[in-house]
Amino acid sequence: LLPHSGGISLNGKPVTPKQATLALVPQDYGLLPWKRVRQNIELGAKLKGQKLDTRKVQQLCATLELTDVLTRYPSQLSGGQKQRVALARAFALTPDLLLLDEAFSALDTVIKRRAQQLFLAQWQQSPVTTLMVTHDLKEALQLSDQILILTKDQPRLIENPLQEVSFTNRDRPEILAPALTKLEGLVATLW
Repeated sequence: LLPHSGGISLNGKPVTPKQATLALVPQDYGLLPWKRVRQNIELGAKLKGQKLDTRKVQQLCATLELTDVLTRYPSQLSGGQKQRVALARAFALTPDLLLLDEAFSALDTVIKRRAQQLFLAQWQQSPVTTLMVTHDLKEALQLSDQILILTKDQPRLIENPLQEVSFTNRDRPEILAPALTKLEGLVATLW
C-alpha cells in the first residue's frame, strides 16, 4: 500500500464507525454459517445496539424474497439467496453509509440482474448513501449516479451519463448500449 492522506465525510461530517452506522456487503456475503438466515439478517443491528423494527425486517424479507428461507443456514442457500440475505442484513441496520464490495459479481447473469433489481427496489424504499465497488461498467451505469474511475495515475470522478434516466429504464438496449460504449472508451483512454 502506498502512503496516503485525506478523510472521508458524509453530510459534511467525518465518517467514524462510532458516530456513523456503516453497513458492508462483502463479495463473499459475510454470512455466519452457524446462524440461520433470520439471525444473520438481525446480526448487524444487534451488534450496533440498534432496536430491530420487526415490521421493517418482515418487509425487507418480503421485498428480497427471503420469507421462505428464514430458518435455513447459509450452506442451504443459493448464491443469489446469500446475496439477498447480505443485502437484507445491511438494510436492517438502517445505515448512514452502505458499502458494496463487488456485491453482485459472483452471481450468474439472470440472478445478478434480479438481485440488482431487488436491491434497487429496497434502496428506493430506504435511500442511503451507497459506495459500490465494481469492475462491471454496465453495472456501474445501471446502479449509480456518479462513477469514480480508479486509474494508475489520478482517480477521475464523472457523472453517470444515465443519471437522468430512471433506474427501471437504464437496462434498455437503446439507452444502455451507447452509454456503455462511451464509458468503455473513456476507461480505455485513462488506462
